[in-house]
Amino acid sequence: MKKLLLIFCAISSLFIYGCSNNDINKNSNQSINTEIKSSVAKNSNENIETINISASMVKTYNNINELASDSVLIIEGSILANNYINFKDTVFTISTVKVTNVLKDYDNIKVGDTINLLQTGGIETIKQNANLSKSFDNPTEVKKNIGKKVEVVLENSPVLKEGQPNILFLTKYDGPITKDAYIGTGDFQGRFLKNGDRIQPQSAALKSKYNNKNIQEFTNGIKSINSNK
Repeated sequence: MKKLLLIFCAISSLFIYGCSNNDINKNSNQSINTEIKSSVAKNSNENIETINISASMVKTYNNINELASDSVLIIEGSILANNYINFKDTVFTISTVKVTNVLKDYDNIKVGDTINLLQTGGIETIKQNANLSKSFDNPTEVKKNIGKKVEVVLENSPVLKEGQPNILFLTKYDGPITKDAYIGTGDFQGRFLKNGDRIQPQSAALKSKYNNKNIQEFTNGIKSINSNK
């Protein structure tokens, strides 16, 4: 699986993927375009391989002001459960998130509610598939890896796992994968992990400014942005 090439074919209000054998064709209002490449590493926590896919983002967010402006909902929450699905030979995760705080309101979401979060990537077991075989540089690699459990990760940003507390900048998902769900604004760019009283952005572009920032200061900053609009 050293040269695995994944083909995304997901249509949503935030990202629209056009599919070909070797590239992702840009369409209007998408988050990710250009070629997606992969590398393989070992996931020491679960003893499974991690396939990291990299992609060029249509919009890179540099601060929470930009994220908040493009988000319809901002919450603090915790992942209750993950459902890993395969859609057109690509793995996605549908997470059930319990809302613990609402920082920007949308659709009358309240503390204690649960929402669905669609994330790119997740855990799956490789199965024999004729279409997938064509996306390998060497088709014999497919047979060699059938039955292997892997985690697909976008831009070194694993999907949020069960029990993980977080802060999410969200937009409404509109596409064929699932109904009544949200996606992170800019995919993983809108996801921030809570570690004790500190915040950890998943986006490399946001880490220099917000990594290990006090959560209370971080949420106060979000509230201040919204109150000034």
